[in-house]
Amino acid sequence: MESDSLTRAWAAALDAVPTNELGPVATSMLRSARPLGDIEGTILLAVPNDFTKQWIEDKAQSKLTTALSVHLGRTVRIAITVDPSIEVVTQEEEKEEPAPLAPEPAPAAPALTPASSNEDHEHREEHHSPALVSSNADSGPTHLNPKFTFDTFVIGPSNRFAHAAALAASESPGTAFNPLFIYGDSGLGKTHLLQAIGHNALSMMPHLKVRYVNSEEFTNEFINAI
Repeated sequence: MESDSLTRAWAAALDAVPTNELGPVATSMLRSARPLGDIEGTILLAVPNDFTKQWIEDKAQSKLTTALSVHLGRTVRIAITVDPSIEVVTQEEEKEEPAPLAPEPAPAAPALTPASSNEDHEHREEHHSPALVSSNADSGPTHLNPKFTFDTFVIGPSNRFAHAAALAASESPGTAFNPLFIYGDSGLGKTHLLQAIGHNALSMMPHLKVRYVNSEEFTNEFINAI
């Protein structure tokens, strides 16, 4: 979906929620959400903090989903991710005079830090370290690095869409974005996001069987299983 069409659909969805019944604080939280994109019927939203995410999921997600489905003429669902940089933008917008929409400024902190740029290298060195391999009930080791979680992932303009899709996949494994393909240059956080999916899915659904393997291991195990 084009960004302009999604923006119009989101504006229509906001108008469908009776903000006069919410109060100024709740209305501000609702309007702080930013639509990121539409992937196969899932609308990705970014909000400034966990409190806003929880409030929208509990109080407004059903109405927003219905309004978006009606406006778009098809059934959609909503997935919400947290992007702290939105909070700064919202505060600046409130201080400034109304102006035409402009591209969202980049966050003060760079999207990539020296630590994140070395993620792939760190994973190659630590992949088989006993200290970094956790047990997944009776299904064997997960090979998930405990450092690679959504909480430690640095969100920026270049990766917030991938982060939102990964978060949605972890909350509805096998349903949302199945399969999910993440691509990019070396060191940009692909390994971090993929392992974060496993960590988050296990924290929400401990009964799941999760195992992280690289492409070589997957190919070898697949061939041996034939």
